[in-house]
Amino acid sequence: MELKISENIKRLRKEKNLTQEALASMLSITSQSVSKWERGDGFPDITLLPAIANCLGVSTDVLLGNDIFVAEERIQKYISEYKNRTENEDTWMSAFTVAQNAYDEFSYDFRIMMLYVNALKVFRPTGSQAEIEQICKTVLRNCEDKALCADASYFLCGFRNMEDKWYFLDKYIQYGQDWNWFKVYPIDSTEGKIMM
Repeated sequence: MELKISENIKRLRKEKNLTQEALASMLSITSQSVSKWERGDGFPDITLLPAIANCLGVSTDVLLGNDIFVAEERIQKYISEYKNRTENEDTWMSAFTVAQNAYDEFSYDFRIMMLYVNALKVFRPTGSQAEIEQICKTVLRNCEDKALCADASYFLCGFRNMEDKWYFLDKYIQYGQDWNWFKVYPIDSTEGKIMM
């Protein structure tokens, strides 16, 4: 089995919006050590693995890459269960609990982040805007999946009216291969109010 700890530390640190310095500070080590791990020039001491996993909000299995297939299966199950519950009137209200449990377990996965954002927007529209914005901005900064970036952008900006929707869709067609167009407008500009 190939050890993926270097890649995992780097990916998980970025998903948590932590700098190498911030992670090092949390672990009471030097940032050079974190940099060395992420480059694959060395590995963390085995006694540090639980602390690293805790700082990154994952299990040691996820940190080591041992449970990728099991995790993927569980993620797909959460996504499917959420969809099924939202499509059924009898189980509709319990869909939020599914999304919340998924996010509690897989807060590092961009698909689960957006599932949770969807649930917050549908089931807890008041009082969750700050959390929605934080999660969506994390996705836009770090995710390379265009569909998830489009979802994040939608939840950040919303469509106030049909004109906004058509403008957004026109930009989607025009810039669909480069999602940076979501990020370039100042928040207080006309475009920024639509895009962000």
